[in-house]
Amino acid sequence: MHRYGLARVAESGAAAAGPTRPALGRLVRRAIELYEAYAECRPPGWPPGGAAALCALAAQGRAHRLAGDVARLLVLAKAMRATALDNDAQRLGRARSRAARRATPPEARIAFRTQRARLETAEQRRQRVRDAVLLSGGNPAGWPNAELALDYIPALRAARVGEPQLVDRDRYAELDGVGARAQRYRAELTRGEWQLPPDWTTTADQSLGPKEAPTR
Repeated sequence: MHRYGLARVAESGAAAAGPTRPALGRLVRRAIELYEAYAECRPPGWPPGGAAALCALAAQGRAHRLAGDVARLLVLAKAMRATALDNDAQRLGRARSRAARRATPPEARIAFRTQRARLETAEQRRQRVRDAVLLSGGNPAGWPNAELALDYIPALRAARVGEPQLVDRDRYAELDGVGARAQRYRAELTRGEWQLPPDWTTTADQSLGPKEAPTR
């Protein structure tokens, strides 16, 4: 109804929503639960309830089937989670512990394998710099790519002498996946990509509903 209007529902029932499968039901539950768990990071004006948010996405009219709006809700919920965890101390602590384990080679490892590599891929450099930022007490989400971190963090800049040579093209990928997703979400909010439809309003019980049912 939120996507096509009451007239379409009266004519063909739920046929326009597309086929329903058991996997879709599980995906709906997952998306709703994730959205509600991080509802404090939802777009401005959006409802705290995941089901109401799914209706709001349908009212935007960007997906032709229910499965499309469910997928969009999951994308939104993951972006909200990334924003909530961007500077989370516990997340950074776990990542720092993993980086410390990677930096401490097992005693049983062959000696020549523990020496500094002479060559590395761009992805290996990204991971190496990410671990270095974590071990220095920083947050990798604050650096857009490895090159900038190497140039502007004093401890890393001093270690650039004799660093491994790149064997492929550096595409300047973000150091931290969570931070990158959170940054994209903030940019999407700035561009208005998650703006509610003009005919959408918030009711007294904080659920959303259209002011007037769409006719198409």
